[in-house]
Amino acid sequence: MKRKIFTIAMASLLTTSIMLSGATEIMVSGSPYPGTSGPGYQCDTGVRNPDPIPYDNLGSLRALRIDNALSDSFRTGFNKFSIDTATAVLKDGRENKNYSPVSLYYALSLAAQGAKGTTRNQLLSLLHAPDGDPGQLADGCGRMYRLLYKDNDYAQIKLTNSLWLQDGHTLRDDFRRTAESQYYSSVFRVDFENPDTPAIIGKWISDQTNQTLAPEIEAEEGELMRIVNTVYYYDQWTSGFQTNKNTEGIFHLADGGQTTCTYMTNQKSGAYYRGQGFLRASLSLKNYGTMLFILPDEGVDIQQLLTSEETMQEMFGTVSEAYGNVTWNIPKFRFHTSMDLKPTLQSLGITDAFHAGMADFSGINNDRLFIQTVIQETMIGIDENGVEATSFTMLGMAAGSALPAEVIEINLNRPFLYAIITEPGVPLFMGVCYNPAA
Repeated sequence: MKRKIFTIAMASLLTTSIMLSGATEIMVSGSPYPGTSGPGYQCDTGVRNPDPIPYDNLGSLRALRIDNALSDSFRTGFNKFSIDTATAVLKDGRENKNYSPVSLYYALSLAAQGAKGTTRNQLLSLLHAPDGDPGQLADGCGRMYRLLYKDNDYAQIKLTNSLWLQDGHTLRDDFRRTAESQYYSSVFRVDFENPDTPAIIGKWISDQTNQTLAPEIEAEEGELMRIVNTVYYYDQWTSGFQTNKNTEGIFHLADGGQTTCTYMTNQKSGAYYRGQGFLRASLSLKNYGTMLFILPDEGVDIQQLLTSEETMQEMFGTVSEAYGNVTWNIPKFRFHTSMDLKPTLQSLGITDAFHAGMADFSGINNDRLFIQTVIQETMIGIDENGVEATSFTMLGMAAGSALPAEVIEINLNRPFLYAIITEPGVPLFMGVCYNPAA
């Protein structure tokens, strides 16, 4: 899975990096620096992630869902953000792309907590914040964080946030309290003029993503802060595939060429949906999640499907699915993606935040900040056992019914779309696979 990096430049002095990825064990969210300091960094505040609930502790899981129920407005807004941004990210190019809307959402949402004026309005509009209220946005992010966080025998979903602040600079108390209480964000103090600082932050990202990402962080002139949010995800199929049933076969590329890959095959009961120009089916995962696979009809180009908001909602949203026997032919794949999301965000209406003379992040501190860059890096892989995916976002700132007789065949032997949806209906990752052998 690839990571996202946001760089915000402050009137020549500030850098904020926001990263989303997942850790692999319970620890202080500033891990691998659990509340401690070391060469080149000082842990100012170490915030613990929620305590994990065992897979079979149904009573505690039920209580968690009740205590952290998402409002309809927050849920609707987050899903709208996911569709809007995924459409913009996936529609360009003919290469594999793996995108994490959750990673970008937490990074931008945390930045929005310190934004004012038009800068805040533009961010809250893109985020579809309930009633345009940053307080409700933070509350929803806190609830979703606690609902998503898992670490049990079968699955891990780990969000980790951190603020990396230049020595000698401070955060406003209300911004800091919100970052710690609703975003579970630890605070580290560093010297951005120290040439070792980028490697320190890069190691933190790598450790949070179970070594699946190894970003080469570059120093930015005049940076004062980075907001980093990472996501790590792993879950197992409810009913896995058997290696001895794998086959070698042809995958037809978008340009008319072809490649060979290993296909996982089986017939399973599952949900499916026939849309206009595509067939969608899902595989269930042990921790109440699903992975959607969207196969365009013969002769239908993926780009056609990505140009319609209504079609996007059909492909990735809630629809009335049928349930039956599905014959699967799924290519095994594993790939990384790295994307500069600044142009995407600008096309979606985020303009002031990137302008040194117009950005207003005065709710963070007294420094005049603006966003310089936004980069996301992710990794995803599927095999016979399940799914693993990771991402980071860094923002740098400077100044069932009876089975039917019909058997549905999902033969993913040409470019297809996919999404990982986890409880409570949150799209963690959305992507397109043009070449599983890439």
